[in-house]
Amino acid sequence: MIIAQQKPVKDIAAMISDCKKVLLVGCAGCVTVCLAGGEKETEVLASSLHILRQTEGNPLETV
Repeated sequence: MIIAQQKPVKDIAAMISDCKKVLLVGCAGCVTVCLAGGEKETEVLASSLHILRQTEGNPLETV
């Protein structure tokens, strides 16, 4: 059995702090069942990163 766990948004934001544009990709496989990386979770992550970066005055474009 495969189990996935999403990283905290702040950790992901720190990893991409130097980026101005990022591509977020979700999967319809096991990570969807674990609620860690399906389409819905990817959209929520994109929104969260976008809002976080806007509040920091460092806009981010997500694709």
